[in-house]
Amino acid sequence: MDSTMPTFTSSQQAARRGFTLVELLVATSILTLVIILVSSLTHNATLTITSNTGHLDADAQAREFLNRLGRDLKSMIIRPDIDYTTFKNAIDPATNVSKQAGTHGANDWFAF
Repeated sequence: MDSTMPTFTSSQQAARRGFTLVELLVATSILTLVIILVSSLTHNATLTITSNTGHLDADAQAREFLNRLGRDLKSMIIRPDIDYTTFKNAIDPATNVSKQAGTHGANDWFAF
């Protein structure tokens, strides 16, 4: 045998086979920390995905509403007796006289 290697008796070899209690506690605590970090990351990712899904649903509903509004406005029956642009009916504060449509009045009214 090599003289640099220590020699152990069978009782010493049996004592060195397993892990000590301190080694097991350190390994368990490290594993616990890793599990806590992974679960925290998973929880935060789930919250982010849930929040973004809500925003996407709201955007989709708004898009559907605006598309429907656009279709309704395009299919609206246009009456020839109504001017659909704007109606101007403002009172000139200096003369207290009502301005007629087509002038530069302050109030705009839409006819629907």
